[in-house]
Amino acid sequence: MLDLALIHPPSVYDFRKIPWKHYGPISDVVPSTPVFDMYPIGFFSLASYLEERGFKVGIYNLAARMVKDDNFNAEKLLKSIEARVYGIDLHWLVHAHGAIEIAKILKKQGKGPVILGGLSATYYWREILSKFEFIDYIVLGDTTEPVIEKFLEGKRVEELPNIAYRRNGIPVSTGLKFVPERLDNYAPKYGLLVKSMARTSIKNSTPYSLFFKYPITAVLQFKGCLLNCLTCGGSNYTFRTFFNRSKLGVKSVETVVQEVKELAERFKVTIFLIGDIRLPGKKYYEELLKRLHEEKIDNRVMFEFFTPPSQEVISEISKSVEQPIIQISPDAWEDDWRQVIGRNYTNQDLIKFLEKASPLVDRIDVYFMTGLPGQNLDSVKGFKNLVEEICKIENIEVFAAPLAPFVDPGSRAFVNPHEYGYNLLAKTLEEHRKLLLADEWFKMLNYETKWLKREEIALLSYNVVEKLYKIKLEKGIISEEEFKKLTESIKQARERRNKKLT
Repeated sequence: MLDLALIHPPSVYDFRKIPWKHYGPISDVVPSTPVFDMYPIGFFSLASYLEERGFKVGIYNLAARMVKDDNFNAEKLLKSIEARVYGIDLHWLVHAHGAIEIAKILKKQGKGPVILGGLSATYYWREILSKFEFIDYIVLGDTTEPVIEKFLEGKRVEELPNIAYRRNGIPVSTGLKFVPERLDNYAPKYGLLVKSMARTSIKNSTPYSLFFKYPITAVLQFKGCLLNCLTCGGSNYTFRTFFNRSKLGVKSVETVVQEVKELAERFKVTIFLIGDIRLPGKKYYEELLKRLHEEKIDNRVMFEFFTPPSQEVISEISKSVEQPIIQISPDAWEDDWRQVIGRNYTNQDLIKFLEKASPLVDRIDVYFMTGLPGQNLDSVKGFKNLVEEICKIENIEVFAAPLAPFVDPGSRAFVNPHEYGYNLLAKTLEEHRKLLLADEWFKMLNYETKWLKREEIALLSYNVVEKLYKIKLEKGIISEEEFKKLTESIKQARERRNKKLT
């Protein structure tokens, strides 16, 4: 008998039974499939935290099992799980349909109590408890380990922070009071995590379906943010307004380095340092890079930057690990609109950074996005000009994908859409659940802009990606065969879009 079963749902249940559903490019820039079968990193910290305190935790990646096997019986697996408590993540809103449906199945099978957690569950806790009687509790906020621990110990929910529940049938909350600024106690311990994963079998607990083909794992440095990117549900504005976090919650350098070291010793995977290392301050990132250098990490390590770092930082990164990768997301390719969405630098700043950093690291990944304010069908010209300039530089990989499927709940664009040229087509959880059942990816979008309708966002996305492939072909980055395959898929997508519109 498990104390806690952690279950990761697919975005839609059961996506395998929906005919002619076309996901398009909605997950092109994340490791998982369009079912979003990667569970949140919080599963790692929660499982190891509870295991260390004597609780038995099992991880079940239902979504990945369903992706890998069309004949996999999800309900049969759920029925076989014996646990005191069942926890389902609703962190990303894209799981709004699947998370609710899995909770419903568990209750029909006589299982419970059922708890939901994650930022989207926190944002929508009142609606969830009002509409879905089969969900018993919502654990609120970005750090839930001690709350779940006390819950499993049998403490009365009224005495716990960060819990939403029903009192006499009315949804109530104990308040989002536990928001720690030090996160060292919640770092995953991979020996304990492996024990938890083995308990339910690697087949059930794999982080995402393609993990063994494209292995990548992550180390979370901090929670919260100092930036206010327009559509981001993890922005400073969103954390302050909805998750009661006014300051970063930070792990010490020693804790982060120990996590990286333990991962490198156990697994030959790319290690992604989540969050810009500069946000906790200069003393933090200087010490971090120094300590990584001392540990002689030979795994690929990916550093994420929200704005171009200085030459000094780039130089220190190049010495910190043997295979450094840098990731940056300018998103917009026009200077003015990049400022609007919260990225305060120019194309000239970007090119200058890429030219200086390219010789010093293994690779730099650059991400652009469609569906942003100011973009129209002619915007592909500006994209082409900038990407051609970028692709003159060695060791650069450029990606482009739509803002999909949702503008994040709680983001500035979600709260004040018209101020930024957005028109939201869904606000409630239930409205988003219905969008996820659409047969075409662009019909899942919860927004359109003053400049583009949803189907035009799809057309711009196809045009941008096609232009990107053509540039990559001309630069010798992809082969003629790859180009033909990719452009054929775009042609089919365009034809599908046109048929849906007639």
